[in-house]
Amino acid sequence: MNQAIGPGSGLMRRLVLLIFCGLLPLAAAAQGVRGFDATALPDQDARFLQAALVWSGDYAGLTDGDWGARSRAALAAFVGRRGGDPSAPREADLRALLEPFAREVAANGWTVLNLDGITVMVPVARLGPAREEEFTIEYRSRDGGLVFRVLFDGMAATADMHDWMVTAHAGPEEPYYSWRDDRLISAVTLANGRRVYLRSFILDGWSISMQVIAMPAERRRLELIASSMQWGSAPELAPRRGGVLDRILFPPPPPAPRQLPPPPVAAPAPAPAPGPGAAPLPGRLIGMGTGFFVNATDIVTAEHVIEGCGRLRLEDGTPLSVLAADPVLDLAVLASGRRSARWLPIRPDLVPRLGQPAYALGYPYRDLAVMADQGVVITGGNISALPRVADATSRIMLSAPVQPGNSGGPLLARDGLVLGVVVARLAEDYVLDRTGTLPQNMNYATSVERLVPFLEAAGVALPAAPKQTRWNLSDALPEAVAEAVVLIVCHAD
Repeated sequence: MNQAIGPGSGLMRRLVLLIFCGLLPLAAAAQGVRGFDATALPDQDARFLQAALVWSGDYAGLTDGDWGARSRAALAAFVGRRGGDPSAPREADLRALLEPFAREVAANGWTVLNLDGITVMVPVARLGPAREEEFTIEYRSRDGGLVFRVLFDGMAATADMHDWMVTAHAGPEEPYYSWRDDRLISAVTLANGRRVYLRSFILDGWSISMQVIAMPAERRRLELIASSMQWGSAPELAPRRGGVLDRILFPPPPPAPRQLPPPPVAAPAPAPAPGPGAAPLPGRLIGMGTGFFVNATDIVTAEHVIEGCGRLRLEDGTPLSVLAADPVLDLAVLASGRRSARWLPIRPDLVPRLGQPAYALGYPYRDLAVMADQGVVITGGNISALPRVADATSRIMLSAPVQPGNSGGPLLARDGLVLGVVVARLAEDYVLDRTGTLPQNMNYATSVERLVPFLEAAGVALPAAPKQTRWNLSDALPEAVAEAVVLIVCHAD
């Protein structure tokens, strides 16, 4: 069985950025908006647009790239609901349609699977790893609200399964049943409110069946999975790079303003001597970020801090190696070439609270000479927003100021327990271009609720953390906390 994963990490990174750059409504009077012609879209873009219309609730057909009457009617319905001209969709209408769907794709890892000549797209990050038995593959969400199964069986057993579904139907919607020479489809609602969709592909007396079971809150995901079940291959679930939809979702940044040269500053202090056993690392310097020890040897940081790095090291030259990385969560864990006597405590049961005081630690602008001799920087604020959707990537908003270089640093509670990992801030130029205003202190961290499962999956052992510490970051930064936060240096090969 061939399971071909669709979006690559680079493209997923661009979709994840929409979580940070697509949160504000579009300006009411966008300038330079041009008409949009969906009939000219290539297959990959047409499928992505159809999938977005399924997600918006306007399209109930297959996401097969065939831009026919049903697709045109669905797009017209969406545009009309926004108050636009259904006969002349604008790029602004498309952006309003695509951005929420792109956030869903990034948050739940929607991926195209190729299964023995049949394709389907599923939210693999939400469903977790596949469980395989002799004739069954099952994906299940952690809360059991969404289940996806692939079953291989003979025609008699397949027909019995469809018949059972119809008899098990408990309303209020009418059961759906369709039989053709090459496929069977049933869709019913059970007494417990779950919706069940079953499509069987028939070949030489055998069938490959795909079943989706969803609670009401997962209904749109069921419909999206069902719309993608079809014979043949399918492209990755993403706009075609450089195409019309790609340009709508990821508009080019405005030209950078001309800047005056900075005033002269003192030369930076010499770099510290390499640690024991560390060798100088060749290669061009790519960038720097922040990380923090979670035990004596392992360091957590943001995945984008290490993206494209050939060599990684600490400031003292200690080499680092990558143990695991997740571009959707924007998390990475590194193995250090030296042991640390200090690490930050992580409590698996800790849940960040709205309004809770929070402190960001890191090494911002460390590539500037004026910051070269500064130690770790601490800024304070609070948790200003929590995700509205429980199955999002649990990125929490914080008001503590962060700058380039803070990425990968810890977000700490007042007692020094880890609340999350700083990963992003809302792009000022994006918001300014669309609203005419600049955002203030709207920054983001991946929650400890997602960090702990990530570390467990990577096999990283977490020392037991106390329910409370004796630290109080509102008074002063304890030396033990500061020493656990490190500068990560990224070099090319």
